[in-house]
Amino acid sequence: MTGIRTLVFRIVVIACGAIGVCAPSPAWGNVISVVPPPPGSDDHVIQDAVDKAKRGDTVMVYPGDYAGAVITTSEIQVVGIQVLGQRVTITKRPQNRDSAFTLKNISDVQVLGFTFASQAGKDGYRRGIHVFNGRRITIAYNDFRVPIGIDSHLDDVTQADGGLFDSRFILNTFQEGTPGAFHGFILAINMSGNSSGNFVALNRIAAVGVTFGAGVAFWGVEANADNSIILNTFDLSSGGAGAMVAGVLFAGHCSGNEVAFNDFSRVSTDLGAPTDFVGAIGVWFTTVEDIKGANEFRNNRDLTFTHWPE
Repeated sequence: MTGIRTLVFRIVVIACGAIGVCAPSPAWGNVISVVPPPPGSDDHVIQDAVDKAKRGDTVMVYPGDYAGAVITTSEIQVVGIQVLGQRVTITKRPQNRDSAFTLKNISDVQVLGFTFASQAGKDGYRRGIHVFNGRRITIAYNDFRVPIGIDSHLDDVTQADGGLFDSRFILNTFQEGTPGAFHGFILAINMSGNSSGNFVALNRIAAVGVTFGAGVAFWGVEANADNSIILNTFDLSSGGAGAMVAGVLFAGHCSGNEVAFNDFSRVSTDLGAPTDFVGAIGVWFTTVEDIKGANEFRNNRDLTFTHWPE
């Protein structure tokens, strides 16, 4: 089985795994239901639920606005339910954290069905999910309305380096407020530190007026390898002269990554300024020839490369 047949097979298996159909999963456990807290009360109901959850449990969150949580238990599902068009929206981050959800030192966790519109962290940026030392994490069917959607950067408390391995990000949308309304800065999926074996597929990343950023970003270390970016749609436009915008950014040497069957046709400059650095693939702190030679690019729509100034 080769070519497109292999690709389709992988997509089906990964998509089924996101809802626990095809992929191995822990034995069925308890379902812990979460409803919005009473008005004016301290909002830590999701945190209480994930703290209570044991391996194999599902935390089922009903529609409403909530504060986020720090998740440190492996082999659980955290699921936002949509009822009559109403979704679960995370509007606040936990105290002393920069992201709405923080997944730390865990494996085999699924986060499904949430809208992330949370407040800014200590550094002024709004983040959806921060994964630190995660393995086989599935993040799917979420709506990110924050500039940094999924981040695997340094731990936001200790500043230790982490990693993201063998994880799946599928069927998410990235936008802010209204379709295509990111402004200024965006790193929708930010893979820094050690990231390998991750699968990013069937996501839509929409942004206008971007002055700096990328849909998917790899920060160059040798361990950033063997990641697959497949069948995503990038709808990004720059905010004017000097903007640095890319569908996928390779910042430094990265190798063995696959970028295939993506639609980059809507990655463009708003003003058409010749000093914009806008393209399907952005290259920074290395050469375009290095990235082309060390990674695989195939069957993408409107594939272009641009070198960002250092």
